[in-house]
Amino acid sequence: MTVRTHPLLFSPIDVRQREPLMADYHRFLQARNGPRVAPGKFQRREESVQRMNNASVRANEPIDQATFDRLYAGCAQTDDWTPTRMLLLAFTRINAAEAYGVQVVQHVRQFQEDSSDHLQTVQHILHEEENYHTRILVGATRYFGVEAPGAFEPPRTLKMLIHSLAYSPTMLFHPILLASEIGGIYMFHWLLKKIPSIIEQPDLRDALEERLCEVLVDEVGHVAFNRLAVGPLGLHAGRTMAPRIAASMPNITPELTLLGFQDEVGRLADFDIQQLPKDVLRRAFYV
Repeated sequence: MTVRTHPLLFSPIDVRQREPLMADYHRFLQARNGPRVAPGKFQRREESVQRMNNASVRANEPIDQATFDRLYAGCAQTDDWTPTRMLLLAFTRINAAEAYGVQVVQHVRQFQEDSSDHLQTVQHILHEEENYHTRILVGATRYFGVEAPGAFEPPRTLKMLIHSLAYSPTMLFHPILLASEIGGIYMFHWLLKKIPSIIEQPDLRDALEERLCEVLVDEVGHVAFNRLAVGPLGLHAGRTMAPRIAASMPNITPELTLLGFQDEVGRLADFDIQQLPKDVLRRAFYV
């Protein structure tokens, strides 16, 4: 397979600019997240999640808890499947996969914010942001009148990807993470564009789009961070791995295939960061 990815995602960064840009990103994170109010919690992010969760939006076609539980467990009948339900399941399964990955990587690599290593300090904050993504995505269940799913048993594909990332040597860790973040941005952006064709209810559509955009703002910064963390060889490795990681996502979240993502994976080669919504780019950190 010929790998073509937009050069903005993998263009090299002048080594002299890495430390100043890393410091800029650290300041950006402090402003976006606000002061820490508890371990793993930031004032502005808590306020943002609370506001979304307190919204009065309710789906015109709610899902009963038993049906949702069957769908999530993969035990549902064909009649239970609808595009709206598949979309909600995509939100919750992406959430579950991300939560699992964050737990494993943090446990293995033990990033600490009080470390003297500036890169590791920022990495610790980014893992805390990933925990917010979990809460943001799973919060979509509130609109449908169901509770968040329980324990998640990751498929073998996901376990292999996460453990290869967690235990990889330092020289490979950030290229793998860069490729994963690129694949994630592409998938979230595709899902964002898919929502209007599935959800006709305006307030529900807007609420779901808001949650994905909040995640995208962070993910753009995470790509920038990992570009800062790798050299030319790391950028090349990330460029090679990104399409393969994106292609594996439907195996981790089957609902993506049912919604049509499998047919779009090949277009990652033509993805341009500037295709993201203007509001996301305006609020995000990118170099």
